[in-house]
Amino acid sequence: MKNNPMNIVCPTCEYHKQRAQIWRDEAYRLAGHPLPRKETSMTQDEIIEMARQAGFFVKDSEAYSPSVQEDHELTPCLKAFAELVAAKEREVVANWILGEGFATGHGDSIVDLLDQLQWQIAEKDKKPWVDLTKEECFELCVKHKNESFSLLVAVQDKLKEKNK
Repeated sequence: MKNNPMNIVCPTCEYHKQRAQIWRDEAYRLAGHPLPRKETSMTQDEIIEMARQAGFFVKDSEAYSPSVQEDHELTPCLKAFAELVAAKEREVVANWILGEGFATGHGDSIVDLLDQLQWQIAEKDKKPWVDLTKEECFELCVKHKNESFSLLVAVQDKLKEKNK
């Protein structure tokens, strides 16, 4: 942020950075190469910036209480700081989920994101339903002609066999 002295974050630029990262990750995946992992921990500068945004006094890359008065209530600043840290952690988890080829949906918390991921993994692991081919149906019909109940049982057994 050296070129941005006012620390202004453009939502459009952030959106395009995220989209570019998604496409880059997809290109790596399609090429069969492992995705390069970026550092997921927060830098000192990011932590200090979050403290500044939360209302703490920042001087020389250090965060201090927003007031020198003893009776100054820190709870609002601490709450705001905690929300900023949680948002950053959600972003890291969401980026990892996207990097693994899953969607993030609209998770408002890390638990929401992980619940959606768990559901997607379960869906991905499900074996797709295999139906009978026309040839298999014809064979069963010929074999069990004039015996509708045995035909139904044979169809059921064949489908169970194919979809174990």
